[in-house]
Amino acid sequence: MKTLKIGIAGYDQMKARIMAIARGERTPAKDEPKVWFTSIESFARLLSEHNRHVLELIARERPRSLTELAET
Repeated sequence: MKTLKIGIAGYDQMKARIMAIARGERTPAKDEPKVWFTSIESFARLLSEHNRHVLELIARERPRSLTELAET
C-alpha cells in the first residue's frame, strides 16, 4: 500500500506556495505533501464514513472511470 502524505496550510499560504512554484521560484521537495487541505476539519470531512466506503471500493475494484465506479 502506498502512503499519501498530506499537508495542512491556510488558503493564503497554499496560494503563495503554488504561485512560487508556478513562477519557478520554488521546487517542491520529493518528500513534500502532494495533497493539501486548509484545515484539519476539511480533511476530517473528506474521511466521512461514506467517503471511506467509496475509497475502499475504489481500492478493491480499481475502476477505470467514474462511470465504471458508479456501476459497481
